This record gives sequence, structure tokens and C-alpha cells, in this order.
Amino acid sequence: MKHLSPSQSQKKVKPKRQAISRDVRIAMNTIKQSVTMVKDNGMDLQMEEEELEDCYQITIQISKKKAK
Repeated sequence: MKHLSPSQSQKKVKPKRQAISRDVRIAMNTIKQSVTMVKDNGMDLQMEEEELEDCYQITIQISKKKAK
């Protein structure tokens, strides 16, 4: 039986890379696509988008009742 040193017995763990985009257009498109996907799956919801001086304000209302 071969004995491994503590450094050899542990698996090499790569740090997770997380892609972060500072592009507001990508964030807005992702939110809009998500809302569309939820609507396409039969949920009743409304989205309001407002461009303020220093930010975008998005309000999503999801009905508790199932869409007919």
C-alpha cells in the first residue's frame, strides 16, 4: 500500500471563475428574456421598465392566480 503525503491526497481545487459583465445592455436583455420565458410557460406577469437619471428601474408583477 502506497502512502500519500497530505499534499498529494488532496485533489487540486481550481478556483471558480465567474464571468461578470459590466454591460447594462446584457443585464437588461437577460431580464427581458427571463420574463418572456416565464410568460411563454403560462404565468401571468407584467414588467415595467423605467429609465431614471442614474439607473434603470424594473418592476415585475407576477399574478398569484394561474393565467387562463
